[in-house]
Amino acid sequence: MRKYLYIIIIISVIFITNTITYNSSKSKIIYEISESFSDCYINSNIYDDVSIESNSNNLGYFVKISNNSKCFNIEDISLNFVSFDAIKNDSINLNINETIKSNYDANIKLNDLKIDSIISSSFIINKISIISK
Repeated sequence: MRKYLYIIIIISVIFITNTITYNSSKSKIIYEISESFSDCYINSNIYDDVSIESNSNNLGYFVKISNNSKCFNIEDISLNFVSFDAIKNDSINLNINETIKSNYDANIKLNDLKIDSIISSSFIINKISIISK
């Protein structure tokens, strides 16, 4: 009888400590996820973290998309450029389906386009993926 009492006490202690550990771990994980979520997504603006630069050299015309975010990867982005060629303005629309990872730049060469300069540029982010920490 004494043996069964010890076994019941040991099993009860294991069960209680396991329950306490599980609950505290769960609440800590939920807290950390909500903190990282608020730091990344609520306190920042996606459009502030992405920038577009264009430049030309003797190799051609290049567009650099910078993803300066710590929170997301860009999966799909649409670019719109108003360019100037000799005596007329032209509009160029590009859809980039390649992943631009967090804190990386994508350099795109605009081959076979006759562009003297880009007057304005804009972008729309169509799809992002969230980085899990």
